[in-house]
Amino acid sequence: MIRHGPTPDLLADPHAHFVHDLTALVKHYQSLTTNVKVWLCLPPPVLKSSYGINEKNMVGGVIPDIKIVAAKLHLPMINVHDGMHHNASLLQHDGVHPNAKGQHVMAEIIRRAILRK
Repeated sequence: MIRHGPTPDLLADPHAHFVHDLTALVKHYQSLTTNVKVWLCLPPPVLKSSYGINEKNMVGGVIPDIKIVAAKLHLPMINVHDGMHHNASLLQHDGVHPNAKGQHVMAEIIRRAILRK
C-alpha cells in the first residue's frame, strides 16, 4: 500500500491530529491478514497556494509529520516532493494537484523506489 499526501490535513491546523491519524491508518493496514507492505510518500510540492494548501505548511508541517510516522513505524518513504523538482509543468493550474504528466512522473518515482528495495 502506498499512502500519498494528506491534502485535508494541510488546512487550518496541519499538526492537530495528523501524526495520530496517519499512525492509526498505517497500523490498520498492517493488521490485515494479507501481509501488506506500507510505504509513505512525501507529497508533491505546492507551487501555488490553493484550497488553503500551501508549501510552507507542507514543508514545515506535513512532511516532518510523515517522517515522524515513518521513523516510528520503521516504514520506507518515497520522496515524491523532491523528485518533482518544483516543476510547474507537472501540476494542474491550481499548483497543487499533479496533471497527467505529473502523475506519470510520480508513478516512475514510486516504481524506482520500490524496485530498489
